[in-house]
Amino acid sequence: MKKVPILGGTRFIGRNLVERSEGTDEFDITLFNRGRTGGDLFPGVKPILGDRSPLNGSDQG
Repeated sequence: MKKVPILGGTRFIGRNLVERSEGTDEFDITLFNRGRTGGDLFPGVKPILGDRSPLNGSDQG
């Protein structure tokens, strides 16, 4: 079984990836999102809630 992490799986591209992969034995899906929308859309998928923004502001230059 292939492990597949998907970032932002409740929007267009991520959601389609999850829907196509869900219910097959070929993939073990982990869905990372912020928990703002549709966290319960895919009950058979392992959810991880989090924030992708940097903790220390290192992207500010």
